[in-house]
Amino acid sequence: MKYLGIDYGKKRIGLATAESDGGVAFPFKIIETYPNPANQIAEIVDSEKIEKIVIGESKAPDGTDNAIMEDVRDLVGQLSLLIAVPIELEREDFSTSASMRSLVPEKNVARSRSKKPVGSSDDRAAALILQRYLDKQKQND
Repeated sequence: MKYLGIDYGKKRIGLATAESDGGVAFPFKIIETYPNPANQIAEIVDSEKIEKIVIGESKAPDGTDNAIMEDVRDLVGQLSLLIAVPIELEREDFSTSASMRSLVPEKNVARSRSKKPVGSSDDRAAALILQRYLDKQKQND
């Protein structure tokens, strides 16, 4: 089975893929959130022969939906109208911050004023979300 992991963000959406037999999620692509990410994702599902989607479930530390979760639910609804692939949610607790730690700044590459490494972690966050899901599936087997 081929999986697509999604880390939804207000500006960008990170995507990752994995094969169930290998059990390892890899960053795949980053797309813009606007104008219509559902159509782009549906095209990727078709072209990459995706059989299941795993989207990061965005929660506040107390376990309630955070501000972005409404947008995630909207995306799930739009995708459900476009594709017949199962969609599951997986908690994304700190996936973006964990993926940022994996970015290592190169020498002579400018850093932002916030001292964060240059580059985007969105697809890496998607890979972390998808990997958590796959690891749970292995434990349940």
